[in-house]
Amino acid sequence: MILTKGQPVSERTLARKRLGTCAHCPKPAEAGRVNCAECRVKYNLVSKERARNWKAAGLCMKCGDPEVVTGISVCARCRLNVRLTSFRQTGVPKAEVEKARQAALVFDGICQCCGNANPKCKGKKEWAFDHDHVTMMFRGIVGTGCNAALGLAGDSSIVCTLMSEYLERHHR
Repeated sequence: MILTKGQPVSERTLARKRLGTCAHCPKPAEAGRVNCAECRVKYNLVSKERARNWKAAGLCMKCGDPEVVTGISVCARCRLNVRLTSFRQTGVPKAEVEKARQAALVFDGICQCCGNANPKCKGKKEWAFDHDHVTMMFRGIVGTGCNAALGLAGDSSIVCTLMSEYLERHHR
């Protein structure tokens, strides 16, 4: 089988694994690894050195973006891409994953549930790709706090309305 750049990454990866070749060169990969011994050492050292230099300069360790939050070595855009990768593994249809990817490209950093610019949304610490667990349809990018609240309410607008009324009765 010939590997071409036009193939989707997953197809190329599977073909390379079947052939047992290194991810970086045509040499055979080490048993249980994706690289040959030489490339494993070479690329591991290169990536560690690059990451160390970028981190020291206050840049994102993945893309080099200067917009890194203090104390976090990866920018918000790269963290969102990591979340998108895990969203793909939830069983959501490919068309919905593509909608989520498009939403991530134009995401403005505002929770689409509460309108808060803080990803914590008075809760945890990251953005989440929200989807309906019954229809598996992507709904939007929300803070993990809002995502947890929606999940705990069973994705029910009736429960959320009752919760809102409860807060109104108690002057919140």
